[in-house]
Amino acid sequence: MRPTTLPHRAYASVRERLLSGELRAGMQLSESELAKQLGMSRTPVREALRQMENEGLLEYARRVTVEAMRVARENAIKAWERQRQQELSEP
Repeated sequence: MRPTTLPHRAYASVRERLLSGELRAGMQLSESELAKQLGMSRTPVREALRQMENEGLLEYARRVTVEAMRVARENAIKAWERQRQQELSEP
């Protein structure tokens, strides 16, 4: 039976690569690179990798960019709060 959804296709492809040895134990995988290779967005690849982590096939770790995006969002909220405070204190 052929996988029908993009996450299923991503799962099947990455699993096959793991089983064939194309992806080796300890190798760092990039969502972006896998998505590019598979011709799909990162979302189905991320879902497939999460499923594989739940099954014990790999260990999923956050990328530095995710942390950087969270920090950037927090800084944007603080800047907005400062601006709002200034507007409220103006006569």
